[in-house]
Amino acid sequence: MSLRSDQDAAAAVTVQPPSRLAEAVALQDGGRRAGWRGRPWLRRSVVVVVVGAVVAGAGWLWADARPVALGSLGPGDCFSWPSPQYLDKHPEEVDSFGLMVVRTSCVGNHDGEVVDVVALEPARAAEVAEERPGVSTSACGKAFTRANPDYWALPADIGFVPVLPGKEDLADHPNVSCLYLGDFGITGSLRADASRLTDGQRRYLDAVDPYNELSAMALDLKGVSVDRLSAWAGEMAAAEQTMVERLEQLGAPAGAEQAFARVVERHRAAQFDWQQVASARTSAEARRLAEAARDTEHEAMDPALAVRAALGLSTTMRPAGWSL
Repeated sequence: MSLRSDQDAAAAVTVQPPSRLAEAVALQDGGRRAGWRGRPWLRRSVVVVVVGAVVAGAGWLWADARPVALGSLGPGDCFSWPSPQYLDKHPEEVDSFGLMVVRTSCVGNHDGEVVDVVALEPARAAEVAEERPGVSTSACGKAFTRANPDYWALPADIGFVPVLPGKEDLADHPNVSCLYLGDFGITGSLRADASRLTDGQRRYLDAVDPYNELSAMALDLKGVSVDRLSAWAGEMAAAEQTMVERLEQLGAPAGAEQAFARVVERHRAAQFDWQQVASARTSAEARRLAEAARDTEHEAMDPALAVRAALGLSTTMRPAGWSL
């Protein structure tokens, strides 16, 4: 399986008519994971999803249900979008952080699941108030890896979406909602049963976890300031170092020795690349070096498939390959 570009990966998950999730996944795969606030695609996509539900004949299922604010849901709660009748009567709620959803059982068909609700630290909350990009980069990383240590085991049309509060909501609700969203509906909880992992699988996923927490939440290199990019690059370099050390202690699985060595070698090189990004003095230089660092990381994706196959893990690469 060869590595695809970000654009190819986004196209691969948006071949169906545009939907709210399809746009979210496309943004995710390009590293645009800073949340929903102020994004025109949110307003467009919510409408598209609701219209799609009507076309599918599913609007009646929740036409009489009482919507609640998305921010009121907690970890493990599942939801669907309100009926078009409700949105017609309350159009202002499409644009608000308190987007209204219908709480529903995770057993039946639904549109999203709350993975976790993470309290923002004061410094992060201040960045939200300043509308600085990348605030949610690490807010949901641990939550997503806890819920599913193996990102690749999830369906490709499932998006990881952090929802940041608006500035007016920070005082009362300084939280980030970490969501799974499904393009064509979700049946059952998406949380993994970690007890089914073998010892070898668990140790490998624990080893790559520091990398997954950051890289799967990659920043949009075009929209982030040099200061934020430099800080994030320092975090990436540290994560790469920790991961490489853990992998070396773990050792290669039988039958994948060469592939394992390639994964370690490429991420050791990427650690150096991210250190270079952290010391860059201009935005242009930092972004150029960051693209090179990502290219180095991506060179590890094909051999990672062989390592995963040897361990019996999923070999269905997540779009754009932001995780191991």
